Amino acid sequence: MPDEKIITVPRKIAAVTIMNSYQGNVSNAAATDTASALTGGAGQGLQAGNGQNAECDRFYGLLEDLTEKINQYYHDILCQSGNQIAKLAVEIARKILHYKVEQKDYQIESIIEQALKSAPVQQQIVVHLNPQDMPSCQKWLSDNQQLAEQIKLVPDISIGPAECTLETSKGIIRSAIEEQLEKIGKALEKVQ
Repeated sequence: MPDEKIITVPRKIAAVTIMNSYQGNVSNAAATDTASALTGGAGQGLQAGNGQNAECDRFYGLLEDLTEKINQYYHDILCQSGNQIAKLAVEIARKILHYKVEQKDYQIESIIEQALKSAPVQQQIVVHLNPQDMPSCQKWLSDNQQLAEQIKLVPDISIGPAECTLETSKGIIRSAIEEQLEKIGKALEKVQ
């Protein structure tokens, strides 16, 4: 193709008519008119495109606002659910612990040992506990002479089963089920 020409048009062309063997000359005025028409159409297309861009930007802004509101709603629901789940977990733990205490399915020795970890190291510690827990604690201390020298057991009906109070020269340490559950509940609330 010896006389190949490439024409770039700034917008879509709806139809094309190819004229074979056209021998006439195209005047500069006709070419200028055609170029102006094409350029004017491109300007109109650009204006329409800019209008569409503004509409898209507005729609995008609305989508961003909606997304933010949905995320906030999700966060609020999650926090509410988290608090309810924490309260439910503490209540389940309470029921399980009370059931185990009713069934006498606990080891008071482990409870006392845990409370002793919070006590300052010293010579004498008085341990108040429920009278029904006395026999197993006395057996435990008879098997552990070193600890028996530091601990004095005192039956106390004001102390519930599976609970104890330690008296030290520095203060009192309570190991009570309800107090422990309250601490757990508060800790779970802080996590939310």
